Amino acid sequence: MPQESNFYKAYKLAYSDRTLLIKKSILAIVIMVCFGLGSVFFLNFLNNFSNINLIVAVLLWSIGISLLPIFFLVFPFSNFLLWNLGISIAPFLPLLLKGQWSLYFFAIIVFIFLLFLCSRASMKGESNDLLDLKWRRIVLKGSFFLLLSLVAILVTLVCFQGKTAQIEQSGEKLLDTIINQSESAQSIFGIQLTGTIDEVLKSYLEKEASDLDGLDETFLNQMKSNLSGFLNIPLTGEEKLSSLIIDWIKNYWQTVSPQLKLGLTLVAFILILSVLKFINIIFSLILVLFSWISLQILLSLKYLTIKRIGVEKQEITIAL
Repeated sequence: MPQESNFYKAYKLAYSDRTLLIKKSILAIVIMVCFGLGSVFFLNFLNNFSNINLIVAVLLWSIGISLLPIFFLVFPFSNFLLWNLGISIAPFLPLLLKGQWSLYFFAIIVFIFLLFLCSRASMKGESNDLLDLKWRRIVLKGSFFLLLSLVAILVTLVCFQGKTAQIEQSGEKLLDTIINQSESAQSIFGIQLTGTIDEVLKSYLEKEASDLDGLDETFLNQMKSNLSGFLNIPLTGEEKLSSLIIDWIKNYWQTVSPQLKLGLTLVAFILILSVLKFINIIFSLILVLFSWISLQILLSLKYLTIKRIGVEKQEITIAL
């Protein structure tokens, strides 16, 4: 059998390296495209609340996030850093292309970059410690960092789209729902909590006095004035209880000291982390399922292969 020349061996090695580089680039670019287009459709959803935009955004982000564990495991650290930066920027490209540049944006991009880095370190470390490719254990190890990154992306897109008024409206609707469902509390206190402030105060006055004759309007105005002074918010009486609570929170936040703001922010951050820890139980299971399906598809397409290192160690890698 004739021996291969050194030139041919060098050519085959260069060809395989180029093929590997192209295949790796395709995976990273697909993730970037999914994140970028997902943000475009999500921003369109925020503008006109179309269900189609929301469905497409969720679908694209689901594909991108399900490919991230594979991206973390097959990319060597040197290649990972550069592509990770591109993937961290991709969700914000629609806003950046509109010229919405700020220091906050760069801080968020760095934050997302570090979260992806932590997720990769967790999954890669778990994979290195295991002999078999136990996909569930590997993905679960870094799922919480991916959930944090997704939340940070969504919050940033909403805030930079100028939808704070809609967030307040959503908060009012949530409070309205809670108040409307609090029939037991209304029966205990004997007053209605729904309707305008005038209606709530009248309900209270009717409970306190059985016969007010013509003085009910005077009492009503006096109570409304006292409530306005106590809350430091001007009242017309036409406000709902939910909007009054939101306005009081906004007004109170503006008056508290920077030290107290920092303390309340830390408390809120800890509470949010606790809630996200619970949400991560569901998110991680969905991530395991979707990423496993993506892995099987890429294995069937011969894009990936499971390579054995030594006798027992398994590792996924780009197929050549």
